Amino acid sequence: PRRMFVYAYRIFDHYQRKVISLAMLCDTSRTWRPNSWGYAHCGFKWRMDFPVVKLIDWEKKISKLEKSRNPFALFALAQIYAIRTRKKTQDRLLWKKALGQLLCEKGYPVEQGVELLRFLDWLMRLPDEQNREFWKEIEERNQAMPFLTLPAREALNKERLEGKLEGKLEGIL
Repeated sequence: PRRMFVYAYRIFDHYQRKVISLAMLCDTSRTWRPNSWGYAHCGFKWRMDFPVVKLIDWEKKISKLEKSRNPFALFALAQIYAIRTRKKTQDRLLWKKALGQLLCEKGYPVEQGVELLRFLDWLMRLPDEQNREFWKEIEERNQAMPFLTLPAREALNKERLEGKLEGKLEGIL
């Protein structure tokens, strides 16, 4: 809740515009719903109230999410299925493939589609072998959309890893 307050104030301060903050909670608790932050001291009070949306509340509205063209609907689905398939990598792979195909069928512009797929990939992490299977199927089913190819992704991951190692080595030396 405090972070909501800090972010809202910083945005307001920087842009000098009214800010509306909304908390989207992705946890599995049905009861935890922080919706305010503030403090009082020596007669001074400062408080911020904000609306809260829980993804867990959307579990019964999956068909509505699937029909929506709003990218946030796709990520709500991804988060719901990521929670449902925790420690069930084969089930997660099946849902990730289904959501990846659903994303491709929505007809987003190529650049946006690629970024949305990358975010889906990040939300629904899988072991390397199953992740390769996911990307291979996406690429085979969607030849018209030039996604980041498996070799390109592996090279990018290698560069990131090498960059992390270099940063650690520089910090030691």
